Amino acid sequence: MERLDSDVRKCPFAFLMMLSLSAAAIIALLVLLIR
Repeated sequence: MERLDSDVRKCPFAFLMMLSLSAAAIIALLVLLIR
């Protein structure tokens, strides 16, 4: 866990990209479910 924390501190952009990708996947799933 500490290693992951230091990686996030070193490269916050990659962490934000991962968050946005997971959010986009969740939104796509919701859209498919609603249709």
